[in-house]
Amino acid sequence: MSSLAALPYSTADEQTHDLLALVADVESPVGSDAVALFLTACERDARHHGGLVSVNRVRALLDGEDLEPRRYSSFWSRFTGPGRPMVRLRGQWETCEGSPSGNDGRPYPVRRWVGRS
Repeated sequence: MSSLAALPYSTADEQTHDLLALVADVESPVGSDAVALFLTACERDARHHGGLVSVNRVRALLDGEDLEPRRYSSFWSRFTGPGRPMVRLRGQWETCEGSPSGNDGRPYPVRRWVGRS
């Protein structure tokens, strides 16, 4: 029998759990820089467009920032909805343009900035 067989096995030991928590937590220092960039860009866009936030304009504001496209996309869901900084406007859509993830032509809801809590 090898010495490895005697080691205890856990699907989520403390170190793995801590690492997964760090990756998922947007409030921690690891994830907060990207969140701050995104929310600041959304708020800036809203200030200059009567409270409306555009996926295309925010992407342009973040051009040059090191923000992976799938992470950028996930922020829209994370920060849109009741009790969050933005809400969707019913029946108002825009077409995605200039997306590095290949979503050009896809419709996205227009959002309204309601503020950070």
